Amino acid sequence: MDLDKLRTTLDAIDADIVGLLNRRMELAVRARNLKTAILASDREQSVLSQARQNSIGLLVPEFTESLYKTIMEESRRLQALDLQLVGFQGEHGAHSERASMQLHETAIPIPHTDFSDVFDGVASGVLSLGVVPLENSLGGTVATVEELVMERDLHITSELYLPVQHCLLTLPGQALEDIRIVYSHPQALSQARRWLDKHEIESQPYYDTAGAALMLRRERPTAAGVLAGELCADLYQLDIIAREIADSPVNVTRFVTISREPTANGSKCSIVFYLDNKPGSLSRCLEILSGARINLTRIASRPAPGEPDAVAFLCDLQGSPDQDHVSQAFADLQQHASYFRLLGCYPESDPRPDRSA
Repeated sequence: MDLDKLRTTLDAIDADIVGLLNRRMELAVRARNLKTAILASDREQSVLSQARQNSIGLLVPEFTESLYKTIMEESRRLQALDLQLVGFQGEHGAHSERASMQLHETAIPIPHTDFSDVFDGVASGVLSLGVVPLENSLGGTVATVEELVMERDLHITSELYLPVQHCLLTLPGQALEDIRIVYSHPQALSQARRWLDKHEIESQPYYDTAGAALMLRRERPTAAGVLAGELCADLYQLDIIAREIADSPVNVTRFVTISREPTANGSKCSIVFYLDNKPGSLSRCLEILSGARINLTRIASRPAPGEPDAVAFLCDLQGSPDQDHVSQAFADLQQHASYFRLLGCYPESDPRPDRSA
């Protein structure tokens, strides 16, 4: 191995070390919400003891202990800041992280493997907020998120329509003609099907767009690339060899914030109600909304949890429960539905965002 290759390997290891340190700090600030005090002397002594025992090869125990003392000092500093944590599904660099940063500029984005982990974190108080995708202009609704929104006792407090622009990312030095396989989330791959077929590139599903970028950097598979956001190129030291890859020029995802507490007011509401699966049940409810001159912006149906003979309807509408005609319509809906819940009232976002933003 020559010097340049050695330095390339060292750079990759350094990136992994920094990434793991960041991950450790994220876990430390999450743990703060589960502790009664910042300083836990017994726990710190246990960590230092383990660090000494793990010292192998060129690492002497004194160096490892000193390093971990510095790490724990930084952990205590961060825990003392009482930071607001916002959870998202995926790895750093995911479109959900971009959405969380736009919706909550001062909060710290915390990655999670599954959508249910985000909801669990908010419900338990470990997370201040969560940001999740609810629907996409090409792929439709995100079924798992819809189910969690219905089932969990949390509130929608804000929304954002985010333009999604996929890039083809590769390891440094590769060209488009070198790529034979592309990894990404199944929805991202479906949104670029014709483009991939045109360039004779095989698609391989992965659990997350940013996760695919992280895998590419770590495992370095040959002739491979990923479809992911531009942010991933900087995070994972990858090259962008194609931009705005999509079979449609309009690719927008609607994200929502979930919280334990509702917002005080807003201009848009999300509701869910269950109806018996029989003729006329839905039309009567729609007549109630129409009669109150309430504009329905979205309606989706799903099986009602725990009620096999009922259908659940999730609706978005313009208005606020503070308005008499809206509150009366909600009261009328409750008379016709076996179950009704206001999921949230929040400021309405522009569904036609500026793609250059």
